[in-house]
Amino acid sequence: MDLESIDAVVEAHGLRTEKDAEKRQRTVSQQYISRGTEVLNTLPLYAFPLRTNEGSSNEQDIEIVPAETRCMYCFGILPARRPRCSQCRQVQYCNTQCLSKHWMQRHHKECRTLDYEAIDKAAGRLKPTYRPLLRMAAGLTQALVIGQHRQIQAWSQLVSHRDQHPPYVLRQYAEVASVLSANAKTIGLQLIDEDAIVTMLCRAGCNNFMAPVIEDNVLCTSGVVCSPLLSLLFNHSCHPNCAIFFKDGCLSLRAIDNIEIGQELTISYADAMLPRSERRERLENVYFFTCTCAKCSDTNCGRIDQIMDSESSQPPKQLLSDLTQLPEVLPWVSCTIGLLLDCIADTITSTQLEKECLCAISGLPLREMSFAAFCHWRERQDECRNSDDKNARIWACVASQHVLAFYILNYPSFHPMVGLQCLTTAALSWNALVACSLIESQCKALAITRSRIAALALAARNILEGSSPNCLSVDAQITLLLSQLD
Repeated sequence: MDLESIDAVVEAHGLRTEKDAEKRQRTVSQQYISRGTEVLNTLPLYAFPLRTNEGSSNEQDIEIVPAETRCMYCFGILPARRPRCSQCRQVQYCNTQCLSKHWMQRHHKECRTLDYEAIDKAAGRLKPTYRPLLRMAAGLTQALVIGQHRQIQAWSQLVSHRDQHPPYVLRQYAEVASVLSANAKTIGLQLIDEDAIVTMLCRAGCNNFMAPVIEDNVLCTSGVVCSPLLSLLFNHSCHPNCAIFFKDGCLSLRAIDNIEIGQELTISYADAMLPRSERRERLENVYFFTCTCAKCSDTNCGRIDQIMDSESSQPPKQLLSDLTQLPEVLPWVSCTIGLLLDCIADTITSTQLEKECLCAISGLPLREMSFAAFCHWRERQDECRNSDDKNARIWACVASQHVLAFYILNYPSFHPMVGLQCLTTAALSWNALVACSLIESQCKALAITRSRIAALALAARNILEGSSPNCLSVDAQITLLLSQLD
């Protein structure tokens, strides 16, 4: 067992914890950390991939997936032919490399101590939305016995907020605890204290992470990860300077902005693209605190956020939806994307980017800047991106630029969501340019040129190679696109 303490881990990575009156404690850097640096890499206390039908709100969806749909090591989608652990014959993997790495990393401790088929059978007695809770409770009960010392030490310091959970959530947890207790012997667990399981689920629910991976150029959730160490050390910000990724069974904390000596390291517990009112509601209901970060305050990014939240529930007016009418890229969109490219090229700073973006959108109709307007453009992008129709390709090109502009306003400049959308915009712009044989006036209206497309592709590479550890397939697409532009 690794007996390295939390303080030793913090010190070894050039960090320092400080007491904080509002947040209890915060973690700051003792050295300059450049954007793209991996700050910390840690094996979680417990992690498991999500099933395709779990987490569904449809109570009629009660079929159990008989086998894992994702690899137990990398959480990737399983191929048709998949190796199993030769000992327990229950855990499945993408390939033999994942099998070997998972065995060396942790499965040699877990193998045969838990009966995964028995867990599946017990989970079948619960609604689909409850099943991940049972898997988490069973896995954590085991992990708190065989897990890393520093993770167990951090777990003991986390707050459960049990007294703040609403009654209906506690009833859900109690139902899960009851099923787990009734099946403890067949699963491979000792006698279960149901009340302790409820407290465990309360603690996990407000401290767990979803495992983010890049699939098909989208940042998506592939599993649930419990890492008390990261939960304890890093506070939330709606405009964070770090991001967490899941790779090779571990959580990687990477800097997505330059971090000065003495500056706090922060991550985001909620999607920054959500309106402020929705983010605050989620943070208060799930994590039990009111956010006072820069984005929720009177700063440049805070004022942009306030504009985005205005009339967020109102349907946008005067936004084209008829695909027979060709749209144009609005001036503020083209300006915002240009500012991002300047920031990527280091000709302006992130602070200057926020200030200039605020100037670009000041005075615009609020509904044009609302969350509903963002949803409109994202829906048009998704609707048209795979179409062979020429008008649809132009719509996809224009919509992708609007989506990118909204991302620039809401995410830090080097956030992976911005990088992935840069690539999407470059690809859809190239499709429109080639397939539609556009004349110069049309290119001007659509704000696309070969040089602009190349700049977006290079921006995507610059952002993703520094912020994401698992973007090899994305880099291959960027290389192909750049070769087509030459």
